[in-house]
Amino acid sequence: MLRNSSVQIQYDYSIMLDTNYTSYIETFLKKFNASNFSEGSIYKTLDILLRNNFNYDYTYYLIENYKNLFSSGEEMFTTSNPKHLAVYENLYYSELFKSINHGKYINGNKIEFMISENEAKQKTDELINIFYKNNNKDVLRMFIDMHQSITLHLIGIWQIQFSSKASAKNKMKKLFEFVKHKVGIYYERELVIALKYFEDTKSVGMLNKINKGGNQEGLLGKIENIAWDFLVPRVIEFQINVNKEKSFFIPLFLSHDKKLKDLIRLFKIKGILLHKETNEFIPISELNTTKFFEEKGLLECLEMLKTDEVIEERSRVRKKNTDNNFEVINNELRKLTQILDNKR
Repeated sequence: MLRNSSVQIQYDYSIMLDTNYTSYIETFLKKFNASNFSEGSIYKTLDILLRNNFNYDYTYYLIENYKNLFSSGEEMFTTSNPKHLAVYENLYYSELFKSINHGKYINGNKIEFMISENEAKQKTDELINIFYKNNNKDVLRMFIDMHQSITLHLIGIWQIQFSSKASAKNKMKKLFEFVKHKVGIYYERELVIALKYFEDTKSVGMLNKINKGGNQEGLLGKIENIAWDFLVPRVIEFQINVNKEKSFFIPLFLSHDKKLKDLIRLFKIKGILLHKETNEFIPISELNTTKFFEEKGLLECLEMLKTDEVIEERSRVRKKNTDNNFEVINNELRKLTQILDNKR
Protein backbone atom coordinates (compact mmCIF):
# COMPACT_ATOMS: atom_id res chain seq x y z
CA MET A 1 0.00 0.00 0.00
CA LEU A 2 2.84 2.38 0.78
CA ARG A 3 4.51 1.75 -2.58
CA ASN A 4 1.38 1.68 -4.74
CA SER A 5 -0.62 4.91 -4.65
CA SER A 6 -3.45 3.35 -6.67
CA VAL A 7 -4.55 1.00 -3.86
CA GLN A 8 -8.26 1.57 -3.29
CA ILE A 9 -9.68 1.64 0.22
CA GLN A 10 -13.43 1.74 0.60
CA TYR A 11 -14.60 4.23 3.16
CA ASP A 12 -17.86 5.85 4.05
CA TYR A 13 -18.57 8.91 6.14
CA SER A 14 -21.74 10.48 7.42
CA ILE A 15 -22.63 13.54 9.45
CA MET A 16 -25.02 12.80 12.29
CA LEU A 17 -27.63 15.44 13.07
CA ASP A 18 -29.33 15.89 16.42
CA THR A 19 -32.94 17.00 16.94
CA ASN A 20 -32.06 20.70 16.91
CA TYR A 21 -30.19 20.62 13.61
CA THR A 22 -32.77 18.39 11.94
CA SER A 23 -35.53 20.80 12.90
CA TYR A 24 -33.62 23.79 11.43
CA ILE A 25 -33.73 22.34 7.90
CA GLU A 26 -37.43 23.06 7.32
CA THR A 27 -36.92 26.75 8.18
CA PHE A 28 -33.85 26.89 5.95
CA LEU A 29 -35.75 25.52 2.96
CA LYS A 30 -38.81 27.72 3.47
CA LYS A 31 -36.90 30.94 4.15
CA PHE A 32 -33.92 30.45 1.88
CA ASN A 33 -31.99 33.70 1.31
CA ALA A 34 -33.65 35.35 4.29
CA SER A 35 -31.75 38.35 5.61
CA ASN A 36 -31.37 36.82 9.08
CA PHE A 37 -29.23 33.95 7.76
CA SER A 38 -26.14 35.78 8.95
CA GLU A 39 -22.53 34.64 9.06
CA GLY A 40 -22.05 32.25 11.95
CA SER A 41 -25.74 31.31 12.18
CA ILE A 42 -26.92 27.71 12.07
CA TYR A 43 -28.40 28.39 8.64
CA LYS A 44 -25.01 29.52 7.36
CA THR A 45 -23.69 26.15 8.52
CA LEU A 46 -26.40 24.40 6.48
CA ASP A 47 -25.28 26.47 3.50
CA ILE A 48 -21.72 25.22 4.00
CA LEU A 49 -22.96 21.63 4.16
CA LEU A 50 -24.82 22.04 0.87
CA ARG A 51 -21.80 23.53 -0.86
CA ASN A 52 -19.68 20.53 0.15
CA ASN A 53 -22.27 17.89 -0.76
CA PHE A 54 -21.89 15.77 2.39
CA ASN A 55 -23.59 12.52 3.43
CA TYR A 56 -25.99 12.44 6.38
CA ASP A 57 -26.97 9.93 9.04
CA TYR A 58 -30.23 10.11 11.05
CA THR A 59 -29.39 7.32 13.49
CA TYR A 60 -28.75 9.55 16.49
CA TYR A 61 -31.82 11.70 15.74
CA LEU A 62 -34.11 8.66 15.54
CA ILE A 63 -32.67 7.05 18.67
CA GLU A 64 -32.86 10.34 20.58
CA ASN A 65 -36.57 10.64 19.75
CA TYR A 66 -37.55 7.01 20.29
CA LYS A 67 -38.18 7.35 24.03
CA ASN A 68 -40.24 10.50 23.56
CA LEU A 69 -42.31 8.98 20.75
CA PHE A 70 -43.25 5.77 22.51
CA SER A 71 -43.08 6.73 26.20
CA SER A 72 -46.87 6.72 26.57
CA GLY A 73 -47.21 3.10 25.50
CA GLU A 74 -47.78 3.63 21.78
CA GLU A 75 -47.10 0.48 19.78
CA MET A 76 -46.91 1.92 16.29
CA PHE A 77 -45.56 5.03 14.60
CA THR A 78 -48.46 7.10 13.28
CA THR A 79 -48.63 10.62 11.85
CA SER A 80 -51.97 11.13 13.58
CA ASN A 81 -49.90 11.61 16.73
CA PRO A 82 -48.48 15.21 16.79
CA LYS A 83 -45.13 14.07 18.24
CA HIS A 84 -44.76 11.40 15.58
CA LEU A 85 -45.79 13.85 12.85
CA ALA A 86 -43.08 16.32 13.92
CA VAL A 87 -40.39 13.64 13.51
CA TYR A 88 -41.86 12.57 10.17
CA GLU A 89 -41.83 16.14 8.82
CA ASN A 90 -38.24 16.72 9.97
CA LEU A 91 -37.15 13.58 8.12
CA TYR A 92 -39.18 14.57 5.04
CA TYR A 93 -37.52 17.99 4.80
CA SER A 94 -34.13 16.39 5.48
CA GLU A 95 -34.65 14.09 2.48
CA LEU A 96 -35.47 17.10 0.30
CA PHE A 97 -32.39 18.88 1.68
CA LYS A 98 -30.18 15.91 0.76
CA SER A 99 -31.53 15.95 -2.81
CA ILE A 100 -30.74 19.61 -3.61
CA ASN A 101 -28.93 19.93 -6.94
CA HIS A 102 -25.36 20.61 -5.84
CA GLY A 103 -24.22 22.35 -9.03
CA LYS A 104 -27.20 24.69 -9.32
CA TYR A 105 -26.95 25.63 -5.68
CA ILE A 106 -23.27 26.58 -5.96
CA ASN A 107 -23.42 28.25 -9.39
CA GLY A 108 -26.86 29.81 -9.35
CA ASN A 109 -27.63 30.08 -5.62
CA LYS A 110 -30.89 28.23 -6.32
CA ILE A 111 -32.61 25.38 -4.53
CA GLU A 112 -33.79 22.71 -6.91
CA PHE A 113 -34.72 19.28 -5.61
CA MET A 114 -33.64 16.22 -7.56
CA ILE A 115 -36.49 14.12 -6.14
CA SER A 116 -40.22 14.80 -6.04
CA GLU A 117 -42.22 15.39 -2.87
CA ASN A 118 -43.69 11.90 -3.26
CA GLU A 119 -40.21 10.40 -3.50
CA ALA A 120 -39.17 12.30 -0.37
CA LYS A 121 -42.22 10.89 1.44
CA GLN A 122 -41.37 7.40 0.20
CA LYS A 123 -37.79 7.69 1.50
CA THR A 124 -39.13 8.97 4.83
CA ASP A 125 -41.53 6.02 5.06
CA GLU A 126 -38.60 3.69 4.43
CA LEU A 127 -36.58 5.28 7.25
CA ILE A 128 -39.51 5.02 9.66
CA ASN A 129 -40.02 1.37 8.69
CA ILE A 130 -36.34 0.55 9.17
CA PHE A 131 -36.01 2.20 12.59
CA TYR A 132 -39.44 2.03 14.20
CA LYS A 133 -41.48 -0.67 12.47
CA ASN A 134 -39.07 -3.48 11.68
CA ASN A 135 -37.08 -5.70 14.03
CA ASN A 136 -34.90 -2.96 15.49
CA LYS A 137 -36.63 -2.73 18.86
CA ASP A 138 -33.83 -4.65 20.59
CA VAL A 139 -31.25 -2.11 19.42
CA LEU A 140 -33.50 0.83 20.30
CA ARG A 141 -34.24 -0.72 23.70
CA MET A 142 -30.51 -1.13 24.29
CA PHE A 143 -29.95 2.59 23.82
CA ILE A 144 -32.97 3.56 25.93
CA ASP A 145 -31.73 1.37 28.78
CA MET A 146 -28.26 2.85 28.36
CA HIS A 147 -29.74 6.36 28.43
CA GLN A 148 -31.67 5.58 31.61
CA SER A 149 -28.58 4.07 33.25
CA ILE A 150 -26.52 7.16 32.42
CA THR A 151 -29.34 9.39 33.68
CA LEU A 152 -29.18 7.50 36.99
CA HIS A 153 -25.38 7.71 37.00
CA LEU A 154 -25.52 11.49 36.55
CA ILE A 155 -28.05 11.84 39.37
CA GLY A 156 -25.61 10.00 41.62
CA ILE A 157 -22.75 12.33 40.64
CA TRP A 158 -24.78 15.43 41.55
CA GLN A 159 -26.08 13.87 44.78
CA ILE A 160 -22.50 13.31 45.91
CA GLN A 161 -21.20 16.65 44.67
CA PHE A 162 -23.84 18.80 46.39
CA SER A 163 -24.30 16.81 49.61
CA SER A 164 -20.66 16.56 50.63
CA LYS A 165 -17.60 18.75 51.13
CA ALA A 166 -15.34 15.72 50.99
CA SER A 167 -12.25 15.54 48.82
CA ALA A 168 -12.55 14.48 45.18
CA LYS A 169 -11.00 11.13 46.14
CA ASN A 170 -13.61 10.43 48.82
CA LYS A 171 -16.44 11.58 46.54
CA MET A 172 -15.27 9.06 43.97
CA LYS A 173 -15.36 6.31 46.60
CA LYS A 174 -19.01 7.19 47.21
CA LEU A 175 -19.65 7.15 43.48
CA PHE A 176 -18.13 3.67 43.17
CA GLU A 177 -20.61 2.52 45.81
CA PHE A 178 -23.46 4.21 43.94
CA VAL A 179 -22.43 2.40 40.76
CA LYS A 180 -22.27 -0.90 42.64
CA HIS A 181 -25.62 -0.64 44.42
CA LYS A 182 -27.75 1.62 42.20
CA VAL A 183 -26.51 1.70 38.58
CA GLY A 184 -25.03 -1.74 38.18
CA ILE A 185 -23.05 -0.81 35.06
CA TYR A 186 -19.39 0.20 35.00
CA TYR A 187 -19.16 3.25 32.72
CA GLU A 188 -15.46 4.06 32.44
CA ARG A 189 -16.02 7.26 30.45
CA GLU A 190 -18.42 8.70 33.05
CA LEU A 191 -16.19 7.72 35.98
CA VAL A 192 -13.21 9.55 34.47
CA ILE A 193 -15.35 12.62 33.75
CA ALA A 194 -16.88 12.48 37.26
CA LEU A 195 -13.44 12.56 38.90
CA LYS A 196 -12.41 15.53 36.78
CA TYR A 197 -15.65 17.25 37.80
CA PHE A 198 -15.12 16.52 41.51
CA GLU A 199 -11.58 17.91 41.27
CA ASP A 200 -12.66 21.05 39.40
CA THR A 201 -16.33 21.65 38.62
CA LYS A 202 -15.43 24.24 35.99
CA SER A 203 -13.61 21.59 33.95
CA VAL A 204 -16.88 19.87 32.96
CA GLY A 205 -19.24 22.53 31.68
CA MET A 206 -21.94 19.99 30.80
CA LEU A 207 -22.33 18.93 34.45
CA ASN A 208 -22.51 22.57 35.56
CA LYS A 209 -25.96 22.80 33.98
CA ILE A 210 -27.31 21.43 37.29
CA ASN A 211 -26.71 23.49 40.42
CA LYS A 212 -28.10 24.20 43.87
CA GLY A 213 -30.90 26.68 44.40
CA GLY A 214 -33.23 28.12 41.79
CA ASN A 215 -36.29 26.48 40.29
CA GLN A 216 -35.89 22.71 40.04
CA GLU A 217 -39.05 22.27 37.96
CA GLY A 218 -38.43 19.98 35.01
CA LEU A 219 -35.22 18.69 36.60
CA LEU A 220 -35.58 15.17 35.22
CA GLY A 221 -36.05 16.48 31.68
CA LYS A 222 -32.88 18.57 31.99
CA ILE A 223 -30.90 15.58 33.25
CA GLU A 224 -32.24 13.32 30.51
CA ASN A 225 -31.19 15.88 27.88
CA ILE A 226 -27.69 15.91 29.35
CA ALA A 227 -27.66 12.10 29.32
CA TRP A 228 -28.38 12.18 25.57
CA ASP A 229 -25.22 14.25 25.12
CA PHE A 230 -23.28 11.52 26.91
CA LEU A 231 -24.71 9.03 24.39
CA VAL A 232 -23.36 10.86 21.32
CA PRO A 233 -19.98 9.02 21.22
CA ARG A 234 -21.68 5.70 21.95
CA VAL A 235 -24.04 6.03 18.99
CA ILE A 236 -21.05 6.94 16.82
CA GLU A 237 -19.15 3.88 18.06
CA PHE A 238 -22.20 1.69 17.43
CA GLN A 239 -22.40 2.93 13.84
CA ILE A 240 -18.74 2.11 13.26
CA ASN A 241 -19.46 -1.44 14.37
CA VAL A 242 -22.58 -1.76 12.21
CA ASN A 243 -20.70 -0.60 9.11
CA LYS A 244 -17.53 -2.62 9.68
CA GLU A 245 -18.24 -5.34 7.10
CA LYS A 246 -18.54 -3.14 4.00
CA SER A 247 -16.14 -0.26 4.49
CA PHE A 248 -14.15 1.92 6.81
CA PHE A 249 -16.75 4.17 8.40
CA ILE A 250 -15.87 7.70 9.51
CA PRO A 251 -18.63 9.14 11.72
CA LEU A 252 -19.05 12.88 12.24
CA PHE A 253 -21.44 14.72 14.54
CA LEU A 254 -22.67 18.24 13.88
CA SER A 255 -23.20 20.51 16.87
CA HIS A 256 -22.76 24.13 17.89
CA ASP A 257 -22.89 23.11 21.57
CA LYS A 258 -19.48 24.03 23.02
CA LYS A 259 -20.17 22.09 26.21
CA LEU A 260 -20.87 18.94 24.21
CA LYS A 261 -17.62 19.36 22.28
CA ASP A 262 -15.70 19.87 25.53
CA LEU A 263 -17.38 16.80 27.03
CA ILE A 264 -16.26 14.56 24.17
CA ARG A 265 -12.70 15.92 24.42
CA LEU A 266 -12.55 14.89 28.09
CA PHE A 267 -12.40 11.23 27.04
CA LYS A 268 -10.76 11.08 23.63
CA ILE A 269 -10.92 7.78 21.77
CA LYS A 270 -7.95 6.49 19.75
CA GLY A 271 -9.52 3.25 18.57
CA ILE A 272 -12.27 0.66 19.00
CA LEU A 273 -12.12 -3.10 19.45
CA LEU A 274 -14.88 -4.84 17.45
CA HIS A 275 -16.05 -8.41 18.03
CA LYS A 276 -17.15 -10.05 14.76
CA GLU A 277 -19.48 -12.63 16.29
CA THR A 278 -21.14 -10.74 19.14
CA ASN A 279 -20.97 -7.23 17.63
CA GLU A 280 -19.66 -5.92 20.95
CA PHE A 281 -17.43 -2.86 20.77
CA ILE A 282 -14.97 -1.48 23.29
CA PRO A 283 -13.66 2.08 22.84
CA ILE A 284 -9.98 2.56 23.66
CA SER A 285 -9.21 5.89 25.28
CA GLU A 286 -6.09 7.95 24.71
CA LEU A 287 -6.01 8.15 28.50
CA ASN A 288 -4.46 5.23 30.39
CA THR A 289 -7.35 4.91 32.84
CA THR A 290 -5.57 2.38 35.05
CA LYS A 291 -2.66 4.75 35.52
CA PHE A 292 -5.07 7.71 35.88
CA PHE A 293 -6.95 6.15 38.82
CA GLU A 294 -3.74 4.74 40.30
CA GLU A 295 -2.22 8.25 40.45
CA LYS A 296 -5.36 9.43 42.26
CA GLY A 297 -5.09 6.63 44.83
CA LEU A 298 -8.31 5.03 43.57
CA LEU A 299 -7.12 1.97 41.68
CA GLU A 300 -7.98 -0.45 44.48
CA CYS A 301 -11.55 0.92 44.66
CA LEU A 302 -11.87 0.70 40.89
CA GLU A 303 -10.62 -2.88 40.78
CA MET A 304 -13.20 -3.84 43.39
CA LEU A 305 -15.92 -3.05 40.85
CA LYS A 306 -14.42 -5.69 38.55
CA THR A 307 -14.20 -8.63 40.98
CA ASP A 308 -16.41 -11.64 40.20
CA GLU A 309 -18.49 -11.10 43.32
CA VAL A 310 -19.19 -7.44 42.57
CA ILE A 311 -19.81 -8.13 38.88
CA GLU A 312 -22.55 -10.59 39.90
CA GLU A 313 -24.05 -8.03 42.26
CA ARG A 314 -23.93 -5.34 39.60
CA SER A 315 -25.61 -7.71 37.16
CA ARG A 316 -28.49 -8.23 39.62
CA VAL A 317 -28.84 -4.47 40.09
CA ARG A 318 -28.84 -3.88 36.34
CA LYS A 319 -31.51 -6.55 35.76
CA LYS A 320 -33.67 -5.15 38.57
CA ASN A 321 -33.47 -1.68 37.04
CA THR A 322 -34.52 -2.85 33.58
CA ASP A 323 -37.22 -5.16 34.92
CA ASN A 324 -38.70 -2.30 36.98
CA ASN A 325 -38.40 0.20 34.12
CA PHE A 326 -35.83 2.19 36.14
CA GLU A 327 -38.14 3.11 39.02
CA VAL A 328 -34.93 3.81 40.92
CA ILE A 329 -34.51 7.03 38.92
CA ASN A 330 -37.55 8.66 40.54
CA ASN A 331 -36.40 7.61 44.00
CA GLU A 332 -32.90 9.01 43.50
CA LEU A 333 -34.26 12.12 41.78
CA ARG A 334 -36.30 12.97 44.89
CA LYS A 335 -33.12 12.75 46.97
CA LEU A 336 -31.26 14.99 44.52
CA THR A 337 -34.09 17.55 44.49
CA GLN A 338 -34.00 17.76 48.29
CA ILE A 339 -30.22 18.24 48.20
CA LEU A 340 -30.44 20.98 45.56
CA ASP A 341 -33.23 22.78 47.45
CA ASN A 342 -31.13 22.80 50.62
CA LYS A 343 -29.23 26.09 50.38
CA ARG A 344 -27.10 25.52 53.47
